[in-house]
Amino acid sequence: MTIAEHVGELEPKALQRFLNLSPWDADALLDLNREYAMEHLADPGGILVADPTGSLKRARKSVGVQRQYSGTLGGLTTVRSRLSGLCHADAGSGVAGPSAVPAEKSWMADPARCAEAGVPRR
Repeated sequence: MTIAEHVGELEPKALQRFLNLSPWDADALLDLNREYAMEHLADPGGILVADPTGSLKRARKSVGVQRQYSGTLGGLTTVRSRLSGLCHADAGSGVAGPSAVPAEKSWMADPARCAEAGVPRR
């Protein structure tokens, strides 16, 4: 079931338009989610479990792509690393990702290449 179907829409267009055109702040949303999780899910005995995943990429303009080891793909290859899940081990799961994780020696240090790929300046 899609999110649109879950909220009673027959097709996703209206919900997609709402999400694409609504102004929002990703950092503020992450802060809000963190505050909620700490208030409702925090357990002093719990731990956070991160699930990093590498996906095969060949494109020159994909954020976070570089040649590195990937257990998922079984060796050294060109991948994008991403955080695909983050959960509190004692309180259930709450996905905080996925999000691209820039590699340490990434091409993202090149401002011209970032601009060409459409990566906004921070």
